[in-house]
Amino acid sequence: MQKNLDQSIDPPHNILARLVDKLSQGAVDEVLKASQVLAIKHRKSIQVWKLIGSAAFQKSELRLAETALKHVVSLSSNDPVAFANLGKVQHRLGEAKDAIASFQKSISINSNVDDSWFNLGLSFTSLGDASSAIGAYQQTIKLNPTHYG
Repeated sequence: MQKNLDQSIDPPHNILARLVDKLSQGAVDEVLKASQVLAIKHRKSIQVWKLIGSAAFQKSELRLAETALKHVVSLSSNDPVAFANLGKVQHRLGEAKDAIASFQKSISINSNVDDSWFNLGLSFTSLGDASSAIGAYQQTIKLNPTHYG
């Protein structure tokens, strides 16, 4: 009988909840280290990879955040938030074309998220594509007239 390393896709809920709580309290290093250890046993856990991505982003370890979020979208290709977060990381890395693709994927899954449209506009702006940026910003305002950047 083959031993399965992924006995459970996700770690116990109380462990994940504790790490989320610690992350919100600013214990970024601790959460990043613990999440990376959890990822060894729970390599298909979307929640663990999201924690790694969030903690790495907060530490400005953008390549690690990008890797983690790419892993998330490979495990869950219909998560608009994961694609939007990946786009934010790619934008910060100066990879505007990749960011645009990620924001467009997020929008294709759920077109009613004003933040995805706004960030799409930022990425178009960084490429100098004013017309596309204006269209994205107009959609942002249409969805949420009080959106702030």
